[in-house]
Amino acid sequence: MSDLQEEIKQTILSVISSLPEEPLNQLVEKLIGLGVESFEDLMYVKEEDILEFIQPIQCRKLLNAWKHHGKFANKLIMFSILAEQFVQPSSPLHSPQTIPWDSLPTGIQMAIAKCQRPSPADRRQIIRVLADEIRTHESNPTRSQFLIVVRQIVKQYPKSFADMIGDKQIAGGYASLLSQLKVNIEHLNRSNTLSHHRIQSNESGTIKKRSTTDSYGCTRWQPELTAGESYDSLEVKRQRMEEIFLHEGSTGADRGEVRKLMEETYCYQHRMINAIPSPTIANLKTKWPYLFIQRYMYSHFELLTDRNVLSHLEMSFKECGNSLLSILKPTDIQGTLNLPGSPRLIIFGQTLSNQRWMVSIEGRVVCEGTQPSFVSGLAAVFASYYNFNLQYQEEAACTLEFVQRRFIDINPERGSKTKQGKLISKKTGQVVQKKKSTVNPHVSSLLSKLMDFEWNFV
Repeated sequence: MSDLQEEIKQTILSVISSLPEEPLNQLVEKLIGLGVESFEDLMYVKEEDILEFIQPIQCRKLLNAWKHHGKFANKLIMFSILAEQFVQPSSPLHSPQTIPWDSLPTGIQMAIAKCQRPSPADRRQIIRVLADEIRTHESNPTRSQFLIVVRQIVKQYPKSFADMIGDKQIAGGYASLLSQLKVNIEHLNRSNTLSHHRIQSNESGTIKKRSTTDSYGCTRWQPELTAGESYDSLEVKRQRMEEIFLHEGSTGADRGEVRKLMEETYCYQHRMINAIPSPTIANLKTKWPYLFIQRYMYSHFELLTDRNVLSHLEMSFKECGNSLLSILKPTDIQGTLNLPGSPRLIIFGQTLSNQRWMVSIEGRVVCEGTQPSFVSGLAAVFASYYNFNLQYQEEAACTLEFVQRRFIDINPERGSKTKQGKLISKKTGQVVQKKKSTVNPHVSSLLSKLMDFEWNFV
């Protein structure tokens, strides 16, 4: 998919976040076929051009957003000048609608010219300048308008502004820049009543279906039957494993026959897990007892996500364990590692390398560790969220998303494993609408601190 197609796709999702993948791709192809050659061309699209792919109200919302964004983009001509001013900071500014780079520290200009990351202080300064410039054109910009700005900056200067883990970008690379810019403008707009009254989309359907959080980050969430197999033949294999477990218990997990049967029945396992209504953990444990043995918790997760959860965690702890401890204070650790009621990692022992552990889900122990280490226990409890379609609990969402993005390297550009919708505000105690964000702002902040540490800014 070209950069233009991806940009169009993201702008559609910023307005209609629930649009399924197939009609979304068809809509993008239709727009390209109509002759859309740039983002600005979208403001000329008519309702009848795209009505076959989306509902009338969705269509009108989308067209209205495109027209508004088109005007916004035309006014924010700073992008082309952004490149010139970073490379040639002394060149004259010919337009009043440009960023006043002469007011920025020379450290910013030098860092970008050398493809280096600006210091945290310099980064805060450029955020303030960007916020002031944007507000001269749009006092209360939408999230999609913020995206126009931060995506372009990250695209032009990834070495200086992109969120990175090693040499990989995190979820598009713009989450921390987007979060900082939004927070800055929201702070400036704190007395602006309009900013508190944005209309939240309320799309409800009568068809009960699986949440997108269930398939988030998965590559084989609804696998097809393998050639020569049927659900009847897989049921026979399931019953065979149930019989082995009845006679041999957990020790049967080491049998070659069980390893082979568990791999062959993966499709059937996840079909049962994905059923509506959701099966209880107790019911799944009865039908698939070996699925709750440590090695098969790991192998199911690997088939589901293409990630070896244990090896990723072990490698990541070696790579950045010291960095993480260096930037976290004891109070941060105490507040961050509050595990939720379910799933729960139960640990016995005092040292990280010699701890007996168990995993409990729905109030009962479902897995007992065979490797006495904290990392192996963390791998099992993390895998359970994906294996059994569980959402990150609000209390532990930041910790789990950090593990997901930094340690396991699961970094989708869309969606979240955290529960969406309404929640209880910790500040007011009232029910509020949770803000949508691809990367949790607290996770983005911690990842940014890690990058600053690697650049010796911390």
